Amino acid sequence: MRHSWLRKGYLRLLMALSLMVVLQGLYAQTWTWQQRCIGNNEWYAYCIGGICGGFPSFDTLYRNNWGQSYCGSPSGLRFPEVGSSVIFPTNSNARLTQNCDVKSITLESGSTFTWQGGTLTLRDPSNNNTPGVFLNRGTVSIEPIQSCTLSGTFINESVLRYLDGTLYLNGATIQNYGLIVAEQGRITTVASTWNEYMIKNFATLRKQGTGSLTIQVPVEQQNAYVQVLEGSLLLQTSSKFGNTNWLVNHGANLHIQSGINYFLGNHVGEINGSLLNSARILLMGSSAVVFNFGGNGFTWVSGEIYQHYVPLRNDGLIRTVPGHDRVLAASLFNAGTFHHQGGTILTENAEITNLENGTLLLDSGNFRNRASRFLRIINFGVIRKTTQGSSYVEALPLRNFSLVDCQGELHVPQLEQVQGETRIHYGATLTVDDPIALFGGVLMGSGTLRRGSLGLGGIRATGGVIAPGIVDPANPQLNPVGIFTILDGNLIIGTNATLEIDLSGTDNSNHGNPMYDQLRVVPMWNRTLTVQLNGTLRLKGRNGFTPSVGDSFDIILNPINNWNLSGTFSRVEVDPHTLPCMEVAVHYTPNRVWVEVVRTSGINPDLNNDGCVDDADLLNVLFAFGQTGSSPADVNCDGIVDDADLLSVLFAFGQGC
Repeated sequence: MRHSWLRKGYLRLLMALSLMVVLQGLYAQTWTWQQRCIGNNEWYAYCIGGICGGFPSFDTLYRNNWGQSYCGSPSGLRFPEVGSSVIFPTNSNARLTQNCDVKSITLESGSTFTWQGGTLTLRDPSNNNTPGVFLNRGTVSIEPIQSCTLSGTFINESVLRYLDGTLYLNGATIQNYGLIVAEQGRITTVASTWNEYMIKNFATLRKQGTGSLTIQVPVEQQNAYVQVLEGSLLLQTSSKFGNTNWLVNHGANLHIQSGINYFLGNHVGEINGSLLNSARILLMGSSAVVFNFGGNGFTWVSGEIYQHYVPLRNDGLIRTVPGHDRVLAASLFNAGTFHHQGGTILTENAEITNLENGTLLLDSGNFRNRASRFLRIINFGVIRKTTQGSSYVEALPLRNFSLVDCQGELHVPQLEQVQGETRIHYGATLTVDDPIALFGGVLMGSGTLRRGSLGLGGIRATGGVIAPGIVDPANPQLNPVGIFTILDGNLIIGTNATLEIDLSGTDNSNHGNPMYDQLRVVPMWNRTLTVQLNGTLRLKGRNGFTPSVGDSFDIILNPINNWNLSGTFSRVEVDPHTLPCMEVAVHYTPNRVWVEVVRTSGINPDLNNDGCVDDADLLNVLFAFGQTGSSPADVNCDGIVDDADLLSVLFAFGQGC
């Protein structure tokens, strides 16, 4: 009894092992394409191959394109089945129009495979149905009449053409090491199936044809080329882009529409059409993500740019468009052009560093802090507000080391200038909440500096130069003489600061073309403003102007009411090259500071103008002996206080006393 039971168990084990061997043999079967049906290259095609059987029972011989023959009925023909490995040799030309389930497909070079419909399933049943592989070394053309579905891994080493229709990816991955050429249609996924990246492009993805191609599965571009030659390419889900070269031709567009899109490394390209982003961008990697887009640049329509450990560096063109909002939560280093054309950029702990060759161009629209997470802007390049619209830049603070060029309406709550220039053009308005903190450089212009609603406005100059008018040799059309208006703000000139006034005439009735520089401190609502003076007053001549004794110039003026005036200029310098031998007296009144010319030429030994040449005049020369440049002690106006000036005082000693 016991031996019988052992024999039965042994027999069952042998049967199971035999079945496994049979199944493995079935799954391991290899099929090679051998087209026998002339004019019909379909996967499941069959045709009549002649006569079979013997007299008198002749019958029809049927063949297929896999080297199979069967006598009497096509139902006996076999085709590649589950677990099969399929090979298309060189110069094959095959077509698939219905469902197919195999382990693997290899398309050799020089061969063509056209897929027009059905589900292509690639899986290995002997290994728990792990994904199988379609290896393309020839040309695969996907041109479904309605749709196709792919399950498994497709590896393209040559050419994959996608012409039209819908391609469903059911747990599938397309890996491209060659060329994908797509015209129009939609690539999407089957519900509840989602791989991390379903299309992995390591070579070239090219969109051509005037239609639109929509990709609704995750895409990874790594060291790849993305080329949109015609039509539209729409990316509608989360993707990853690393070291990508982009090309968009004139009239074409590529739109990153939605999802979280990870950017790493360097991104370059010539964008003669449109490269648009409306999605969230997450900056990743070990170093800055670099955008270097030429032509029309990278168009930031909406969405967010977030920093994940690394900043964004722009070496090309990034531009926004009106009518949309977007979020910047990253550090941006701009060495190219960032053109804000409109809409609002909401900032979260963002910092913009405008580098030496960078231009931050503002047409209209705003930068606004989100949830009290303030924006900082440091400028080493050019920040230019154009004449279009108005802009509000909620930066705390904007620190300038180079050029802020205001040609329109710009509101900056805080502006600190360490060096460089801030220019306010004629007809333009720069609004500040806090006083401009002028530490160095030049604050110049013929426009208006306006106080915002949240602060004191005006100027607090502890260093640097305040100079009405705009001096720019590269733009000679700009008037170096101007009227600079401080609207409803205070003026504080510290010990190390300078007010520079150019004189080219005495008539300032034409505010658009004045003849001498002027600072206007104008109150609103009859407020009483504060003017505190110290530092240096520097006078220079323009256009060969020669003042006359008695000429006067209102260099600081309040045309509305009086101000709280304190202090005087501690130094008065007259440029000896443009205004030789000129001496002035500075007068301080409740609503104006004006300069009077008291000497223009000749020898005047009465240095203190008290009507008597005496020891006080002699001491003035002795104390200034050796000084060069403009000096009241330079009696003969030769640019140096020397023995000639001392002798002039000695020879005239006692005159008028």
